[in-house]
Amino acid sequence: MDSITIAGFGMMASRLASRQKQQTLQKPDPLIICILGAPGVGKGTQSSLLASRLSLTHLSWGDLSRAEHKIPGSVISKYPLKPGREDSPDVPDDVAASEVRKNLEMRTRDVSKRIWLVDGFPRRSGHWLEWWKQLPPPSLVLHLHCDKSISLKRVNQRSATSGRRDDQNPDTVVNRIDKFAQGHDGILPAIRKLGLNVASVNTDNKDVERVYMDVLSHIKPVIEKYELENQFPSAESSFEFWPMAWC
Repeated sequence: MDSITIAGFGMMASRLASRQKQQTLQKPDPLIICILGAPGVGKGTQSSLLASRLSLTHLSWGDLSRAEHKIPGSVISKYPLKPGREDSPDVPDDVAASEVRKNLEMRTRDVSKRIWLVDGFPRRSGHWLEWWKQLPPPSLVLHLHCDKSISLKRVNQRSATSGRRDDQNPDTVVNRIDKFAQGHDGILPAIRKLGLNVASVNTDNKDVERVYMDVLSHIKPVIEKYELENQFPSAESSFEFWPMAWC
């Protein structure tokens, strides 16, 4: 990573320590689990299963950004599409984090939506740095990975039904997979050093249920610990969201 990114991750470490001290005096933040991985590793499939079976609130950054880009006058609609990516708007890192934050903040006012699964975000160093400015640290970062050839095969299979034009161009898919790998080579070790809980699950040649059980083995203890340690207001009460600047 470059010197700017290293300095930024140093800032993240100090804010994480500060936040952990503050949480002893404040209402608990919502539990956030980030699920990351290259195209075709199974993020969407596993996120759907986890959301339905564990009653988690699922937020897909890709789905959110694509949907918002189609709405005239929305914040994301003013940004151009990425070159060669007909379905993917090129959203600045700070704006992306802000849109994730606003979505979580609005929906977390419902006390039943206190456990979140954020799919596909933060996916690069700039996202992480903006996340640290605007959101509380995730309780678990789940990294799904598989061989590149398997990712390509899965994206090709889903292209017939996904409705995403960027799934239908093999060169674009290869570029997306390579770009994700390049961006995460240094990030995952760095956030591990910060003390974040990072778990990796290999999805090579495994059926969906077997992958789900591997994923569940990491997620279930985190949720159980969170619910055991925290007391929540009744459904009639409002849920207090985290402050904007928590550093």
